[in-house]
Amino acid sequence: MVQRPTLRWLIVGVVLGAVLCGASPAGAAQPEVSAFHLDTTDPILDCGGFTIFDHAVADFALRLFTDGSGAPDRLQVHVHGTDALFNPVSGLSYASPQDWTVIVNFAKQTEAHVGISMGVTVPHYGALLVFAGRLVYDGNGDVVQYAGPPQAANPDAGKLCAAFSSL
Repeated sequence: MVQRPTLRWLIVGVVLGAVLCGASPAGAAQPEVSAFHLDTTDPILDCGGFTIFDHAVADFALRLFTDGSGAPDRLQVHVHGTDALFNPVSGLSYASPQDWTVIVNFAKQTEAHVGISMGVTVPHYGALLVFAGRLVYDGNGDVVQYAGPPQAANPDAGKLCAAFSSL
C-alpha cells in the first residue's frame, strides 16, 4: 500500500501554538498568519528489492481564524512545492507539482484537502500516482467525501514498482 504522510501533526501543532501563544478576542477579525518551508524525504512504497522514496520540498502558508471569543474556528493551510519520487538503487526519479489547500473546520470537526498534492507521470506507464481533487475527513480521520480521479483512492502499487525498477 502506498503511504502518504498526513498533515494532522502539523495542524495540531499550529492550533496549539496559536492557542498557547495567545490568539486573542481582539485579533478575532484578523487571522493569525505564519509560514514555513519543509524539505523532507520519506519512504512511500516497499517494492521488495528496493523502496520508493518521496523527496518533498514545499512552502506552507497558514492562516488561523478565530471566533468572537478568540477560540480557533478555522485553519487554512496552502501548500506549494514539488514531490520527487525516486528509487535510490536504480537512480530513477520523477517530479510532481504540489498546489493544494487544507481547510480545518473545528466546529464541524472536518478537514478538507483540495487541489493536487501529487501527480506522478512516468514515460511508458502514464499517470501512476495521483493525489488530487477534494477529500473531506471527519473527526476520526475517515473519508466522508471524495471527488477526484479514482486512481487517487487506490493507486496501482505493482505498476508503480515496475516503473521504478530499472533504468
